[in-house]
Amino acid sequence: MSGAGFLKIAKLNRASGANIIGKAARHNKRAIQVELGASITIDPARSHLNETLRGPATADDVAKLAKALMTAAGFDKPRKNAVLGLEFIFSLPPDKPIDDRKYFNDCANWVAGQFGGEQNILSADIHRDEAAPHCHLLLLPILNGKMAGSDMVGNRRKLLELQQDFHRVVASRYGLSRAPARLA
Repeated sequence: MSGAGFLKIAKLNRASGANIIGKAARHNKRAIQVELGASITIDPARSHLNETLRGPATADDVAKLAKALMTAAGFDKPRKNAVLGLEFIFSLPPDKPIDDRKYFNDCANWVAGQFGGEQNILSADIHRDEAAPHCHLLLLPILNGKMAGSDMVGNRRKLLELQQDFHRVVASRYGLSRAPARLA
């Protein structure tokens, strides 16, 4: 097994649906799985081990929080192609004896430091009901009073720089290697 700490960043844009934050939160809170049944990779007998690190306990409340924060910042009517959120997925190798709560908390702190502060984090949920423990973090991409999702993530070069910084600041402190570029 690999001893790498993985980081994936996805843009959640309005073109993917009006309630894209709510849809992502429903997966992260396992609300979709309750309605549709667990996928092949999810072990429902272990879902009680999942944990909310940051943000509201329900998907609806995460979506309401995002809407309230956007309204307060003056973004009532985003552009058609606006990036409404960023989803970060941090994953640990299943064979490493690492305190996943501490690790994922450090991951969330890294996101807050890189992407506009703790107030931009909508939710962070640890999943322990799949093969590898991982954390989904939803972020409202407000920076300097603007919705800046595309700017925050940038192009391929910026993504690589973010992954290098994440490895240097967080993953390496836990003895994890850098994820191969093609898998990160």
